[in-house]
Amino acid sequence: MLDSSTIDYLKRGRSTAAVCYAQALYHKQEIESCFSNFLDDWDIVLAPATACTAFPCGWPPATIDGQPVDPDWKGFAPFNVYGNLTRAPVAVVPAGQSQDKLPVGVLVFSKYGRDDLVLQVCKVVEDAQPWLREPQAS
Repeated sequence: MLDSSTIDYLKRGRSTAAVCYAQALYHKQEIESCFSNFLDDWDIVLAPATACTAFPCGWPPATIDGQPVDPDWKGFAPFNVYGNLTRAPVAVVPAGQSQDKLPVGVLVFSKYGRDDLVLQVCKVVEDAQPWLREPQAS
């Protein structure tokens, strides 16, 4: 079964004009090019998997750090879309725990075609098992 936000996106897509779709593809290519150029100087980019700690399935937070957020995935996982937009390989790996002992994950991005590097970084993090360590006070 599809998530309600996915169904909404599909419905909006049905009424999207061809010119709007073409413009979106153009902007997607711009983002892909910028990300690729950025990765000319970096092998790996790390980003938080979510903008908040874990929450009950289907109950995303209405606010994060006192700021209202979009109730769909864009609100609590703003960086996830870049893997799809850029065709960059990306994986999420557990990277520790919050002060209240909730899981924290990190997205590992690399340049298109460097899936091997993403997987190597994930293996190093998994081998270190950072989620077993007590969180440090900030």
